[in-house]
Amino acid sequence: MTTIRPSTRLRSACALVALPVLMIASGNAIAAGYSYHTLHNFGGRNAGRDPEAGLIEDAGGAILFGTTSVGDTFAGEVFEGVNVGGTWKITRIHKFPTGSTKDGSTPYAPLIEDKNGALYGTTCQGGKYYDPDLGQYGGVIFSLTYQGGTWSEKIIHNFGKYITGPNSEQCPMTGLTYHGQKEGDLWDPDVNAVYGTTSAGGSDGNGVVFRLKYTGSGWNYKVIHTFTSGFYPNELQLDSSDNLYGSTVGGGKYGGGTLYKLTYGTWKETTLHNFCAQDGPTGCTDGAFPVGRQWRDSNENMYGTAACGGSGAGLGICVDGVTGGGVVYEYTSDGTYEVLYNFCSLAKCVDGANPSSGMIMDSSGILYGTFGASTYSGSDTTKEGAFELIPSGDTWTESVIATHTGLTNPLRLDPSNGFLYSTCPQCGGDGSVFVLEPD
Repeated sequence: MTTIRPSTRLRSACALVALPVLMIASGNAIAAGYSYHTLHNFGGRNAGRDPEAGLIEDAGGAILFGTTSVGDTFAGEVFEGVNVGGTWKITRIHKFPTGSTKDGSTPYAPLIEDKNGALYGTTCQGGKYYDPDLGQYGGVIFSLTYQGGTWSEKIIHNFGKYITGPNSEQCPMTGLTYHGQKEGDLWDPDVNAVYGTTSAGGSDGNGVVFRLKYTGSGWNYKVIHTFTSGFYPNELQLDSSDNLYGSTVGGGKYGGGTLYKLTYGTWKETTLHNFCAQDGPTGCTDGAFPVGRQWRDSNENMYGTAACGGSGAGLGICVDGVTGGGVVYEYTSDGTYEVLYNFCSLAKCVDGANPSSGMIMDSSGILYGTFGASTYSGSDTTKEGAFELIPSGDTWTESVIATHTGLTNPLRLDPSNGFLYSTCPQCGGDGSVFVLEPD
């Protein structure tokens, strides 16, 4: 099989040992019961645009926080959305300057919040070691603290001090990960470290995994792993023993990406699955180019997506010669890899194609995600959208719950009411904040 190196920026997910594919019951093209509502449209004079990451909620669920990646005369922003009587008001709380070496610029990743209400995030560019003339990535880890009616920024770490070599690290494009995050807990920096990845750097230039820990008097930053086989690492997740799991968009034995584990302490990498291990009409029937963070359930089973491959026909070439509509997969706690759903299983891909984010799961075991293409109700017009995957015994039923141009970022579930929040980088022209409300 030809080794594949994707030329398109995807995101992340995971996979494993090639085993037989499950038979899946396909759902209807559009599921009843969800309404799409725009909460805010970005754009306009001196305004941010193109939100590239999902949202977080505060502990009370009344405030949303997010980022835009660019602006009219600046390089992105952090915003908050306050729900006042059912109406959301979006306000900028920090603006990143263009080409600055004293601040970050171009945030692509979601934020996290600590127990004291401070926000933390990353930018892909800017910072002390950013060189605007050479276009070097750089990037920063930053915090925002609210006091006296204003938000104050502090730069915690500057990326890019070393351009090459094992200690080089540039352009973090994925969110920070900590214990309790999946359950909705706020980060406690006095107890837990946070982990993240960079898209470039390391001995082979494939990216690194880093750890950030608060020592009581300052911050300790350390690169704990550099990638040599897979490249372009996605978001991470932790198990109960502090082992890290993640995926790389490309590389691995067959070039379609990898699913891996980093063992706590030694941080030794174990490859759990090489994507494109199963050949077939699409080139990679087990999926190719994983995207987004996997979801880990209470039984330590992981669920994720791959943007291409699978047994579905797809809408033409997906990435670098690989076809197929992509897959949802499960990696079980006993080391079994199974494809749960093949996108484009229905005519004209009305069930969606090319998943664009990782998975989330509600308390009843239903999975939710987004996809990058579909033909709306069988027409020839393609739109992005959101889907749900409902378990029933050994089968899963997939249904599209929304279609909208540009709807590709990760969803955020409010467990109190079932609302699904996210951002859309292209909706309304310059991006939007939206909610999917169950009827």
